[in-house]
Amino acid sequence: MKGIQQLTRRDFLKLSGAGMAGAGLLSIYGCGRGGGSSSTGQVDWASWANSGEAARFNEYTDHFMEQYPNIQVTYTPTPNFDDYHPKILTQLNGGDAPDAFYAGDIFAAQFIKNGTISKLNNLMTGSNSEEKPDAFAAGLWGPARTSEGDIYGITVDCNPTLIWYNKGVLQDANITDDPMDLYENGEWKWDVFLQMCEQVASQGDINGFMYELGNNWSYSWCRQNGGTPYEGDRCIVNEDAKSVEAFQWTYDNLRSGAFTYAGTLPTGQTSDAQFNSSRAAFIEAGRWLLPVFKENSSLKYDVVPFPTNTDNNMEPGWVATAYMVMNKKTASVKDTFTFITNFTSAAGQKFRLEEAGNAVPSVLEGADDVVTSDTTLEGAEYFLDIRDTGTVGYAELSVPGLVEDMQAVLEERLWLPSGDGDVQGTLDEIAKMANEGIRKNSTE
Repeated sequence: MKGIQQLTRRDFLKLSGAGMAGAGLLSIYGCGRGGGSSSTGQVDWASWANSGEAARFNEYTDHFMEQYPNIQVTYTPTPNFDDYHPKILTQLNGGDAPDAFYAGDIFAAQFIKNGTISKLNNLMTGSNSEEKPDAFAAGLWGPARTSEGDIYGITVDCNPTLIWYNKGVLQDANITDDPMDLYENGEWKWDVFLQMCEQVASQGDINGFMYELGNNWSYSWCRQNGGTPYEGDRCIVNEDAKSVEAFQWTYDNLRSGAFTYAGTLPTGQTSDAQFNSSRAAFIEAGRWLLPVFKENSSLKYDVVPFPTNTDNNMEPGWVATAYMVMNKKTASVKDTFTFITNFTSAAGQKFRLEEAGNAVPSVLEGADDVVTSDTTLEGAEYFLDIRDTGTVGYAELSVPGLVEDMQAVLEERLWLPSGDGDVQGTLDEIAKMANEGIRKNSTE
């Protein structure tokens, strides 16, 4: 089955939302309907979460109520991510939705468009807000902040994406240069990275670099080449020479065998599993994999920013995140926002993340030691560097289903071995899809 092992946007939200073990994609199921700012003293919240995540969320709930004894908080988890957003949408349509809820990127845009969530600017700048808007990394607002500056969601935490490298695989391929040393010396460039991948791949059935399906991965590689996939809300990935070059480079390296498309792996195999079993030298991922790799005592690994093909040592990367939003019909704006601002504050993020190890605070100050105090990775601070300079994505995120449709075209025509390999024609097709979808969405 084609693309069976690809990491979809849904997969990333699982890993970089509630799957961030502390950052949970939260929603707050409310008892109040009908608006207003009175205090009911009751906030019910929920999220998708596995058993471990649910336990941590319950701990946070108890912690919050110790701080705010006049607000009764109840937590209800949804075990299956696929059930989560449809459930919220149904409740919103039925007038029985949460007071506030966590929303994935494309869902945040959908909630804004249908007018079911509240604008948070005044609350975030008010005296009851624990963190003001400028406390959060600027590139993380994404679809939760409109072009007019209206804020409808607060990023709960985030997952900046880096290159993970397997030291053992590199050593077995007689590669003595360490990617982190190369980066620090300003020598971590495309040609060096490619040479390493080719040298590893020449060893036989070991993968050089595992490439994932995802527009944000592709766009990140464009930016590493000095490319600009979007100009405002217009997709220009097919017109921007550096972006076209990045797609061509990726396609060529997949065909040469230096890169391996994760969607071609046999059923049951994934990029992180290949890495964990020392069958891949490089993978692209966020901090969500750290707890998995920590369990393998024989695995020697670290992280480094994406290699660049520009004069800069670092270009903006992709940061995975999701948003906490508020139901426009909540009867308890004050109590709900008190919960939201505490949850997304530096103190709230630190409480939730300090034992999880698989996400990065979205606030710029006050919680970074969650990342830096973990000495497993020498390159841990790179996560913070990418958070501070990276971006969530582009206008296509605001159109339900558009990203998935574009990715399907890229996979069929470029990433799968059966593809026609027409890079320019493929980019023309997806750019047309993007611009027509964005235009239609903005006028509906």
